[in-house]
Amino acid sequence: MKKLVSFILALLMLAGTLSVGISAATIVKDETFTIGNADASDDGKTNGQDAYMIKSYLAGKTYALDNICLDAADMNADGTVNATDAYYLKCLLAGKMNISDFENGSQIYRLTIAKNDIKEYSIVVPEGYTREKNAYYAAEILQRYIWISTNYQFEPEILNDGTVPEKAIVIHDVDRHSELGEELGSEGYKYDVTDGVLNLYGTYRGNMYAAYDIVEKYLGYRFYDNNYTFSYKHRTADIPEGTCESVQPKMKFRYCGQNVKQNAYDYYLPSHQNGTQIYAYSEERYGLQYGPQNVNAHSYAYYWQYATGIMPPDDGTMTLEERIVAKYNSGEKKNELTWQPCASSEDQYNTLFEGLLINLIRIENWGSACYAFTTTAKHLVEEGEKSVSFSINDNEEYCTCRFCNLKANGKLNSKTGEWITPPEGFSGLYLDLANRAARDIQQYYPGMRVHTILYNHEIPSTVRPDKNLIVFFCGQACNNHYINSDECINDGQLHKGDNRATAASLKAWGEMCRETGAEMWFWYYGVTYHYYLVSMPSVFNIYYDYKFLYEECNVRGIYYEGGGRTYNYETLKAYMSTKMEWEPDMSYEQFIAYMKEYLYMYYGDGYEKIYEFIDMENTAGNECGTCFVSNFDRPGDMYSYAYIDEHYEYMRQLLCDALEMADRDEYKERITVMLLCFDFLGLSSSYDRMYTNGDAASRALYEQRYTDMYNGMKARNIEVFSNPVTYTLPATIDFTVNPMTQIYGQGSRRPGVTP
Repeated sequence: MKKLVSFILALLMLAGTLSVGISAATIVKDETFTIGNADASDDGKTNGQDAYMIKSYLAGKTYALDNICLDAADMNADGTVNATDAYYLKCLLAGKMNISDFENGSQIYRLTIAKNDIKEYSIVVPEGYTREKNAYYAAEILQRYIWISTNYQFEPEILNDGTVPEKAIVIHDVDRHSELGEELGSEGYKYDVTDGVLNLYGTYRGNMYAAYDIVEKYLGYRFYDNNYTFSYKHRTADIPEGTCESVQPKMKFRYCGQNVKQNAYDYYLPSHQNGTQIYAYSEERYGLQYGPQNVNAHSYAYYWQYATGIMPPDDGTMTLEERIVAKYNSGEKKNELTWQPCASSEDQYNTLFEGLLINLIRIENWGSACYAFTTTAKHLVEEGEKSVSFSINDNEEYCTCRFCNLKANGKLNSKTGEWITPPEGFSGLYLDLANRAARDIQQYYPGMRVHTILYNHEIPSTVRPDKNLIVFFCGQACNNHYINSDECINDGQLHKGDNRATAASLKAWGEMCRETGAEMWFWYYGVTYHYYLVSMPSVFNIYYDYKFLYEECNVRGIYYEGGGRTYNYETLKAYMSTKMEWEPDMSYEQFIAYMKEYLYMYYGDGYEKIYEFIDMENTAGNECGTCFVSNFDRPGDMYSYAYIDEHYEYMRQLLCDALEMADRDEYKERITVMLLCFDFLGLSSSYDRMYTNGDAASRALYEQRYTDMYNGMKARNIEVFSNPVTYTLPATIDFTVNPMTQIYGQGSRRPGVTP
């Protein structure tokens, strides 16, 4: 592969934020340089030009300083380029030495700590620690990737017998309640190199994250996919004496959903995902988890069914789990899409709270480290690591009885114009219900917090979130205009307000949470929900939205609604979400650097072509003429057909060029699928020009592309819609019908936008 542009590498060397679990992922080795090929601008061959380049570099000539590949020029791998390297290169060119004298197949030819060879080192964990401890897992991460980096020539021993050799990597499992533990919290970490010893410090997840940091920053790994791990090639890598790093995560709750069924550790752990919605791991070995227990959002119908069922007697014939399940199955079922409880009824609150307690008893009975709230996980509850849903169902059919209506809308004195009862809005009405549960749960599980979904974003007059409450703000105005851009041009999401109103509401709720000590999370709808052939063009919004949420709205948790299919760039959006969750205050330049590096790892040498293509698709989204929403709108609501038609040939050629530059089968397949999907959008947008009003040549080209697209999708069993009963590929091609119409019925739900 060709060398990445220097500014990307320079920015990423400063960041070092991804890492890996103990994985089965394929290692993709990047041949960034060839030893001896010092002239980065030549044809890739080692020759006299390279010897001249080193000589010019040593003489301080500007051309050489700007163009030399220092890794390739460092023949003896001592970390510098000097006269010795020039001599060795001459010996290589003269045939007096062989390339095997300088290369051993390793991605890192010489790996050192404080200039000491890595082969002198052992990894030390606290005495008696075994594999179920997260500190031991951190040691295994370092052990594995040191082993791979040295081309499987050296695997440092992990010591747990209390001995600490002079040359050691020491994992310090810090007591969470010590002074340092209070400073680090659950996920903060430190590492330093002192007198040649590399020390890592963390509590629950910190050591694991520190290991990830080191593996990426110094060993050159990038863990961008659950099936592939990328490895940069380095001549030398040294973790220098005096290194001192200290990191605290800025977002407390981080979750990005994806359809990851294999090697889940290679997706969630490297990207610092800690939400309990990740059902791939929960053991202490993986650092435990943060946030919601069992029910992540809508819970009232669930709790109601628990509480209204009949518990079978404890006669020894059923386990507690079986009895609770039987109670749930016999309970009264409520329609989650149409029913909300009365927020003013004491009886209904008691029923819901009883259901909450039964749910907690059930999951505590599972007995894992994450769920034993009165035994092994008690400390996690007390430290605020655990929360439980007490939240509205997935609808906005709020109770409008006389009492609820009075509290929501208030009562105005018609004579004085003063409020007799101030309006709290339906947000305040149901927030108050959750506040009560947040207080009442403390007598059963001290420290347990409650999270509640907020669909209605009205600002209550007097109701404020309890300190034990997590406000889960759901809903952004639209997906093509970032939240605080002040650019919405219609009613926004499902006609519920534009991004001006959403931004103002977010700031107000964030300030309320800051005042009371409550925590605020945001549910981000970034995935393409249904129309899989046309990815929602909103990748750049992730930067502006997350930065705004973190810096101006006091948001400290992100739930990214991921999933969908990987046909276009859904995985890119998910990846950029995880990066922003960990570094919500990063610069835009850093965001683009991460994005381009991902495209390089995912698509190969044509990554700049892919970047330009995605940038143009996002521009087409910005020019669609409306506000689109991920879980509602059709492709015609998300793209300007006119823009796509005008730029179809150029954008298509970008993908063809990237495909030509790809040198791995997986790169070629990913780009081919992207091209198939774009041909669907391009042919739909250009139908009138190329076919209806076209000439014989344009019609022939249209029919050929449509046929290739159709056959390519058929061969790959590409799903076109979330429900195949609703839409699927047609049995045969009908050239007389626009592809958008033939597959999806129509391009838009909004009149006047597109056909």
